[in-house]
Amino acid sequence: MRLQPKNRSPKGFTVLEVGIALVLLGLILGVSIPAVNALSGAELKKQIGMFHGLIREVYARTALSGVSHRLVMDMDRSVYWVEQTEEKVLLAERSQELSDEGKAALSIIDERVADLEADDDDPRASTMLKLLKGPSWSRVESEMGQESQMHPDVRFAGIWVDHLAERAKSGQVALHFYPGGYSQDGLISLTDDEDADRVYTLNVQALTGSIFIDDFMPEVPSE
Repeated sequence: MRLQPKNRSPKGFTVLEVGIALVLLGLILGVSIPAVNALSGAELKKQIGMFHGLIREVYARTALSGVSHRLVMDMDRSVYWVEQTEEKVLLAERSQELSDEGKAALSIIDERVADLEADDDDPRASTMLKLLKGPSWSRVESEMGQESQMHPDVRFAGIWVDHLAERAKSGQVALHFYPGGYSQDGLISLTDDEDADRVYTLNVQALTGSIFIDDFMPEVPSE
């Protein structure tokens, strides 16, 4: 009489083996997902969308409040925030030059200010001093007034607004919004690679408030 061998069920995984498999899977996903996002430009597109929404919101806020606002962008730190002022804002087109390195500043101190401060009892000098110094800005009392940090993979490739003589490559630049229902013309370019091969640009139209998104860096408009 032959004894039939008993059918043995296949050996299952132990708790330890399952745990190791889950850890390895997590490590693989942790590496692959950022890589996929980098290749697809997902974070860059997301940041462009956030800027688009913010500009529309500041535009509306300015019209409703009746005071001037500006979107400040720090190109060196990749941060941005919104400020406002109740004073009059005067910005001449192409009036601000950049440094030799293409660095911009929010305000350039006029050389005539020092002479006027020495004679501040003169009403005419006081008026001229106020115009030369420009308005006092303060951050808005909302989340927009706090510094927002861009994703580590995204940076400013270049910014131009119509009071700059050329496109800025570093420093701080502000896009201004006025109570009359218009803003400055502006080109805000973002990239997610060192060579700026992939670029998206927010093309802000002053009179209509329209915002177009280009997948390249447009030339600065001629005078």
